[in-house]
Amino acid sequence: MSLRQSLWLALGVAACRGDAETTAPPITEGCGYGAVVLEDGRCLPAGRQPNGCEAGELALDDGTCQAAGVPPSGCGNGFLSDDNGGCVAVHPSAPCPAGSVALLGERACHAIVECGVPPWGDIPVRAGTVYVDANSSAIVPDGSEANPWLTIQQAINAAPRDAMIAIAAGSYAEDLVIEGKPVALWGRCPELVDIRGSTATFTTLLVESASGTEIHSVGVTGPRIGVLVTGAEDVIIDGTWIHHTGGRGLDIENVQGPTSARVTRTLIESAQEFGFMVLGSDVEVEFSEVRSSNDLGIAVEDYNGRSRFKLVSSVVAENREIGAYIGGSDGIVEASWVHDTKPSAELAFGWGLALEQGPVSGELANISVKSVVAERNGELGVYLAGGAFDIEHVVVRDTVPSVRDGTAGWGMELGLGYQDGPTTAAIRSSTVERCHDQGIVVLDSKADFAGLLVRDISTRAADGRYGVGIGSNLGQMTVQGSLIERAHMVGFLLTAGEATLEGVAIRDMLPQKNEIGGMGIASGPDPKTVQASNIVVRWSRIERCLGFGMLLRDPSALVEGTAVTDTKSGADGLFGDNVAVISHYGPAAAAFSGMLISGSERAGIANFGANVSIERTRLDCNSIDLDGEVYAERAFAFEAATDNDCGCHGVAHDCKVLSTSLTPPDPLDR
Repeated sequence: MSLRQSLWLALGVAACRGDAETTAPPITEGCGYGAVVLEDGRCLPAGRQPNGCEAGELALDDGTCQAAGVPPSGCGNGFLSDDNGGCVAVHPSAPCPAGSVALLGERACHAIVECGVPPWGDIPVRAGTVYVDANSSAIVPDGSEANPWLTIQQAINAAPRDAMIAIAAGSYAEDLVIEGKPVALWGRCPELVDIRGSTATFTTLLVESASGTEIHSVGVTGPRIGVLVTGAEDVIIDGTWIHHTGGRGLDIENVQGPTSARVTRTLIESAQEFGFMVLGSDVEVEFSEVRSSNDLGIAVEDYNGRSRFKLVSSVVAENREIGAYIGGSDGIVEASWVHDTKPSAELAFGWGLALEQGPVSGELANISVKSVVAERNGELGVYLAGGAFDIEHVVVRDTVPSVRDGTAGWGMELGLGYQDGPTTAAIRSSTVERCHDQGIVVLDSKADFAGLLVRDISTRAADGRYGVGIGSNLGQMTVQGSLIERAHMVGFLLTAGEATLEGVAIRDMLPQKNEIGGMGIASGPDPKTVQASNIVVRWSRIERCLGFGMLLRDPSALVEGTAVTDTKSGADGLFGDNVAVISHYGPAAAAFSGMLISGSERAGIANFGANVSIERTRLDCNSIDLDGEVYAERAFAFEAATDNDCGCHGVAHDCKVLSTSLTPPDPLDR
C-alpha cells in the first residue's frame, strides 16, 4: 500500500458559523457532569473553549470569536468575501481576448496600456529622447523627432547611457540586444509596437549587464525566448505584452551575474514553454497576468543562489502542468488568483501552486502565501514540501480530479521535499472546499492549523471512495478553532502520527459510494508498520456523523471537554457508536473526562479489548451507554466508570457496563 493509499479515512470539523465575529460569552460558574473544571475554578461545558468561543471558532487577540475560514477583512484587494468563509475574485466572467487584460477588481477587459495620440502617445518624452519610427520617411535618420531611427537597435546603439528611446507604432522585425549601458525603451502601446524576433538568436530582446534598463509599453514575440534579462539589476518591465513565443515568455536569470527586476502591468500569454522563469534572481511582480502557457505559468528556482520572488495582485490562469512553482527559494505570494491550470500534454499534474525544496540544490523553501485564491486547478490546489510555509487567508476550491484516472482532486498536500527536506507549515484562517478525495493531506510533516474551514470534500471520482477532510500519516499536527463539515468517509484521519485538536467542530459527515464511512474522527496505526498514533482532543464538538463519531484504533488518546452527539448507523446500517476504542494490534488506552456523549444509535462508548477511563462525563439518550467486549483475546477495562451521569430526557439511570456482543469494524473496511 502506498503512502497516499494509507490515508484510508478522512477528517471533518464542524461548528455553528453565525456572524464572522462574535463576542465570547461568559462561562457559567459551577460544574456538573459533562463539563471540565478549569484551574481558576470555572466550569467549561463540553464543546466550548476556555477562551469562551464555541468549538469551530477562533479566538482573536481582542477577545472576539471568529468563524472558521477567511474573514471578510482577509480577502485581498480585487476580491470580495462570499460571507461564508471564502473569497471570490472580481473579474470578467469570460477570459479576456488576446492582448487585453482585466486587473483583479475590474469587471471589464481593456488594453494593457492606452495608445494615446500618434505618433508618441503618452510616452513621457524629455530632452535628449531618442526617437524610432519604422514608418518614417526620413532620408537621413539621426534619432531626432524629425528624423527618427527606423529600427530600435539603431537607437539602442546610438543612444547615450540612461537615454529614453521613444518608439512609434510599427512592426519591428529585430533581435534586440541592450548590453553594457542602460536605456529606457518606451513604446506608444504594446498592441501597436510589435517587436518580432527571428531564429537567428535565442531571444527577441536581451538585456545583459545593463543595470537600470527599463522596458515599457511594447509588444514582444518571436520563435524563441521573448525577453531575457541576465547580469543586470534594477531592471523595470512595465506595461508590456510578451506573447506567442516559441520558447519562454520572460526569462530572468543570474547566469551572467546578479540579476533583479520589477515587473508591473505586464501580460505574458501563450508561451510554448514556461510563461515566466526566474533563476537565482530577485524579482517582484505586481498587477500582471501570466496565462495560457503551454508549460508552467511561473517557474522560480534557485540557481547558483536562492531566488527571491514576490507576486502581488496578479493572475496566473489557464497554464499547463503547474500554475506557479517556487523551488528552493524565498517567496511571497499575496492577493493573487491562480486558476484553471490544465494538465500537461501527457495528462499529468495541473496543480495550482507548487512550493518546495530545491530539487537539485536541496535548498529549503521559505515562502509566505496570503489572501490567495487557488481554484479549478487539476489534481492538487496547493503543494508544500521541504521548507517553512506561512499560509493565511487562502482559499482552495473546486480542484479537478486527474483526467488520466479520476484520482486526486486534492485541496492541499504537505509532504517531504527532495532529499527528505522537512516540511513545517502554519496555516491560519483559510478555507478548503469542494475538492475531491482529500481536502488536506499531511505526510510526515509538521503542521499548525488555526481557524481552518474544510467542507464539501467529495469522494474520489474514479471509484466513489475516500473523501477525507484532513488526513495525516506520520504527521505532527495541531488544529485549533477549526470547522470540518460534509466530508465523506471521515472528517479527520490520523495514522501513525501525533495530533492535538482544540476547539474543533466536526459535523454532518457523509458516506462513500459503497455506503461505508461518514465518521467524525478516526485514528489508528500505520497499516504497513503498525506504528501507533497519539491523539488529544479538547473542547471540541463532533455531531451528526455516521458509523462512529470517534473511532480510535490502538491509540494513546486523551479526550476532554468534548461533545460527541447524534451518531447514527452508517448508510450500510452498521455500527452507530459515538465513541469506539479498539485494540487491534496492541494494547489501546483512552481517557475521557468532562464529556457529553449523547444520542448514539448504538453505544455511547464501545470498548473492544482496550483500557478506557471515564470521569465527569454525561451519557445521555444512548441506546447503550457503555459496552465492553473481549477482542483479539484482550479483556476490556473501564476505570472510574461510576463517576459519571447516565440518563435520558432528565430521567437518570445507573451507568452500567454491558457486554452485548457488539462487533467492531475490520481494520481497513471503514
